[in-house]
Amino acid sequence: MGSIIVFCRKQRQSISHYSMRILKIVTLLIFFIGFTSVMPVWAKDGNIEITTFNAKKKVKHYEMNAVVMYQLSADLHRALSHGVRVNSYLNIYLGKHRSWWWNSSETIAQIVFQLRYHSLSKQYILTRADTNQSWNFRSLPRALKKMGEIKQYTLLKAPSNSASDNYYLYAQAKLSAQKLSFPLKVQSYFSNKYVMESEGVLWSLP
Repeated sequence: MGSIIVFCRKQRQSISHYSMRILKIVTLLIFFIGFTSVMPVWAKDGNIEITTFNAKKKVKHYEMNAVVMYQLSADLHRALSHGVRVNSYLNIYLGKHRSWWWNSSETIAQIVFQLRYHSLSKQYILTRADTNQSWNFRSLPRALKKMGEIKQYTLLKAPSNSASDNYYLYAQAKLSAQKLSFPLKVQSYFSNKYVMESEGVLWSLP
């Protein structure tokens, strides 16, 4: 009888130890997934990437959608924290392929956002220039995410006969500090990270 009790105790201890190991593994997995799914809002060199860019043809215009991922450079993040306003620009160009000469292009749209940090309320205030819309955010990642979302933007200058004339859209994003204080302005002479640009992306018009 005593041997049976000892066996049962060892079995319970083994199960309890096994359960603890599973709990630790699950906890580490949750932490790892959560950590890797959140993109840092700033890095030493920063990064801008246009992850989505497309246009749909309507009756008299084209409708554009874009998603831009913004990661501030250390310099821009420092400037923003010190009250400097950071502007984002999404420039849209209309290009035309040419067989015997350089491709032609012209700017047809520029979407501008302004981001600033309000130290008293500890909020990030985002304003869109063309619509005069404004948003308040408690966290910088949410503000940058909103700044990079462009939905159903009307491109009035896109041509109606794009298929026959071989037109395309070209987009490039940019970040820059609006007005630096004197100490930061001196630093800007030794660093170009107060202005950032993305690589361009191209979308052939249907």
